[in-house]
Amino acid sequence: MSNTKKPFHLFHRLNSKFITSLCVFAAAILISSCSLGYFEYKNNVEALYNADAYHVARQAAAILDGDKLEAYSKSLTTDAEYDSMKQSLETLRNNMDVVSIFVVKVDTPGDGDYLYLMDTLDDHEFECKLGDVVPYPEQYKPQIKAVYYDAADLSNEKIYYHSKTYGDNFFAIVPIFDSNSKVVAEVFVQSGISKIKGTLRRYLMYAILAAIAIALVVLLICISYVNHNVVSPIKKITAHAAGFARDGNLSLSLEKIHTGDEIETLADSITKMGNDIHNYVENLAQATATREHMTAELNVAQQIQKNLFPYHFPAFPERKDFDIYANIRSCPSIGGSFYNFFLPDEKHLCFFIGDVNGNGIPTSMFSVITSTLIKNYSSDRLSPGKALASTNNELSKNNSAAMSVDAFLAIVNLETGDMSYSVAGDMYILIKSSGEPFKSLECTHGFPLGSLQQVHYSEKTEKLTQGDLLFFCTKGITEATDEKGALFGKDYTKESITYQISREYSVDKIADGFYQTLEDFTKDTEQKRDSAMLIFRYIGD
Repeated sequence: MSNTKKPFHLFHRLNSKFITSLCVFAAAILISSCSLGYFEYKNNVEALYNADAYHVARQAAAILDGDKLEAYSKSLTTDAEYDSMKQSLETLRNNMDVVSIFVVKVDTPGDGDYLYLMDTLDDHEFECKLGDVVPYPEQYKPQIKAVYYDAADLSNEKIYYHSKTYGDNFFAIVPIFDSNSKVVAEVFVQSGISKIKGTLRRYLMYAILAAIAIALVVLLICISYVNHNVVSPIKKITAHAAGFARDGNLSLSLEKIHTGDEIETLADSITKMGNDIHNYVENLAQATATREHMTAELNVAQQIQKNLFPYHFPAFPERKDFDIYANIRSCPSIGGSFYNFFLPDEKHLCFFIGDVNGNGIPTSMFSVITSTLIKNYSSDRLSPGKALASTNNELSKNNSAAMSVDAFLAIVNLETGDMSYSVAGDMYILIKSSGEPFKSLECTHGFPLGSLQQVHYSEKTEKLTQGDLLFFCTKGITEATDEKGALFGKDYTKESITYQISREYSVDKIADGFYQTLEDFTKDTEQKRDSAMLIFRYIGD
């Protein structure tokens, strides 16, 4: 039951995420657009009010007589003409709805002082009289001096001023000239910003309402689009994927999705993936069955291969003049190692060991054929060299697979200790006399068997004395690897067999100890070749 609800929950979670994202995006756009619009509108409104203030200031300057103002600044007395000019300024102030219009002489009586010549402040309690001296704001000193001394035009510059009584204002400053075109005073127009703030608040409120309405419409359109083109297709894909996990049915077809974008590509990919997985599982089942069948056949082949060679030890319990032991350790893919030994008569022992290069059932079959040929030719009283030559000629006739064999063959006269032997290919052979360390047996290595017909294999002889021991192994031992890929090697092989002989006398226990050392080296590392080992001790009479 819980599995069937997962797509539904996923749909709602995904839908919520899209809606939340769109709302955040819409809010960001709303705030950004309103902020930009607000500041643009604020700048434009302030510029308009500032222009109006300067228009009022210029009108006021036109009303005033500069020569008279210069005289009033010196006499500090008023007359009827003074009162008439002040009344005209008050009328202008009231008509233009500004806070105040006042006239001052700058830097009089000292630097940084205003000398008030005229003030039209509506609040008579704070109105300055003719002759009042007030220090002007330090932060506006450059602008005030620029107008007074240079007749600068500051109409494009906004001069803000804040007072505790009248709040935020900005000033328009215009020079007043006498009849000689000399600046004798400045007229200030103080315009309140409260009207601007009201206008801005109204604009901001309308802008926000309009933006919210537009955002809601756009949001609804986007939600509808996302539901139809994103969430609904993903819901179908999720339900289809849940079917994989719930029912294990990989052959279900996903309903065709037409969005013309990556989601449609994803849906097609999932459908293809489902079909591919379905086919893969079917093929895997067939491959697994085939592999299991092949593994069973390999196991049978390995067992058959082992049963073809002597495996009961001691092999000749009634004989006290020699001791022999051999063994094969298989690899996962059956290999081509082989050995054999037999008594052609009472006073001779024939033994051989070898390895077919390669792996698999063909290699195993080739090793069985080789072993059979060597035994047959040795049983016909042929010398080791001739037996290997005859075996090589037979193997080379129809060797289309180009297989080759390394082999060692020896015949020992158990009465005299004379051993004649021959070697094909590369074999690792050690001999140890009583009281002496192991050394390599002197050999002439001929061509590997099966490589070329009519090859001569030379023979060597070795006089064995009581207690002499021979050790033979195939490449599966010397080329065994550990988990890091390091080789067991010939040196470690010699070292290990020497150690085992110092601990054990019986050849079978020597072999068991050696194989334990080999397994400790390789641990669980899978080996590429099987390995064969043969140990022979000559005891004599």
